[in-house]
Amino acid sequence: MDHLPEDLQTLDLWKCTGLTAVEHLPVNLRALYLDGCTGLTAVDHLPAGLQKVVLSECTGLTAVERLPEGLEELIVSWCENLERLGPLPAGLRRVDIRSCPMLDAETRGRLRKWAAGGEKGSRELIE
Repeated sequence: MDHLPEDLQTLDLWKCTGLTAVEHLPVNLRALYLDGCTGLTAVDHLPAGLQKVVLSECTGLTAVERLPEGLEELIVSWCENLERLGPLPAGLRRVDIRSCPMLDAETRGRLRKWAAGGEKGSRELIE
């Protein structure tokens, strides 16, 4: 992914089964959609200004260690082997986690604590 335009704001990758890592993303990227990227094992080094991340059916993914501080929305579904998420950014407003049965107890606890910590209606957790 070394040759993406620097001004790219949305990247949508679908069924890229040979993709194993996401790196060298443009700094201006605001939204990242990864759907059916079954060979993906790591999602790291995301641009700081990224506001939305959607991970769906990335069955090889086991962890997302670092989420960017600017992230506002995180949607993860059918990532059956995902075990953990890193620390949640302070500005995160919406988290939607569905059909990720392997998430560890620590991550689940952190998600529930995050949801309870905001002003009423300011944070939405869907499990």
